[in-house]
Amino acid sequence: MTTEYIETRMIPLADLEPYPGNARIGDQAALAESLDENGQYRSLIVRLKDDGAHVVLCGNNTLEALDLRGDEAARCEIHKCDDKTALRINLIDNKANDKARYDDAKRARLLDLLDGELHGSGYDEDEVDAILAAYEEPEITDMQEPEVAAYNDDAEERVQRVKSHGGPDSTTMESRGIRDVFLPLPVAQADELGRLIMVLRETWGPLPQGEILLKAARVAQAALKEMDSELAQWADDVFEAEDTDD
Repeated sequence: MTTEYIETRMIPLADLEPYPGNARIGDQAALAESLDENGQYRSLIVRLKDDGAHVVLCGNNTLEALDLRGDEAARCEIHKCDDKTALRINLIDNKANDKARYDDAKRARLLDLLDGELHGSGYDEDEVDAILAAYEEPEITDMQEPEVAAYNDDAEERVQRVKSHGGPDSTTMESRGIRDVFLPLPVAQADELGRLIMVLRETWGPLPQGEILLKAARVAQAALKEMDSELAQWADDVFEAEDTDD
């Protein structure tokens, strides 16, 4: 036999009977804190017996917490069923909680949303700190301004350095008017930049990376000059969306 739903209504605690032999021992302190903070957000599941008695199948510990708190009535969802069905309901309601598990990452995000306001959540500060610690990103310290590179000198010093590298006929990069540009990027963004350079080479040919980047920057600058504000915002949104996806 399955249950037959009758109605949901408030019933005086004096008219409710705990399920005989209910084996689940609840955390009364946590339940009392939750009732104080959140109220009774879940109805007790109550069996209406043929003799008119109301027996709590699920929520026996909440019933006890309500009584200890001094409440006079509880919101109850009333059903009719036979003895075996009532027994199975009481057992599965307790057993299902034992077999439940957490998606720890999702739980951490939910706990973080409380922003430390844990009263009524069932968690204490030490417990939450331990859960969140497993998902904290490494602290990123402020980047320091790089020291001025040795080649950031005046024109006369640069001439002298070219001479020291072998003069204008030297094959060194400096003497050929070539200078390194260092681009620090997170790994994901560096990988993305490499893929984009490969795509651009399909159009522009096998240019060196530096020329690809310079050409792309010039194209972007020219395009931005022609864009209206709405298209410019679209370009910003595309960049931010790509950055977020990584």
